[in-house]
Amino acid sequence: MQNTLEAKSRLTIHRVKTGAPVAADPVTLSQILISGAIQCDGWASLDGFIKLAGGTTPTVSLVPLMVADYGDTDGSEVVEYIVMGTAMGPYSDGDSFRVDVARGRLYLRISAVTGNPTEVKILLGGAARDNQ
Repeated sequence: MQNTLEAKSRLTIHRVKTGAPVAADPVTLSQILISGAIQCDGWASLDGFIKLAGGTTPTVSLVPLMVADYGDTDGSEVVEYIVMGTAMGPYSDGDSFRVDVARGRLYLRISAVTGNPTEVKILLGGAARDNQ
């Protein structure tokens, strides 16, 4: 019997948001709590997958944000979001997507929700390595 190697994707749960129904994230970026950002150093792009539960033909749209950490001129540490692109989607349950990333941390803001889902789950995994 010959052994064959099988590649299996390694995904990380980036976000799980529940509600009755799930609502989009705040438009004002400073109102979004920074948690669950994915470290992207070494990657040029990430593959993502959407899992939606509940509702009637639900969809979700996403906006990629970079979490920027830097020292301000007064010596204080600043953490803020920088919009990396336009809205992606809408995506239905089981849809996949690819997002180009910069060095640093990526956070996907849920910009729109339709169809009243009760759960939105976003999975991410490395797609293409950064050549630098």
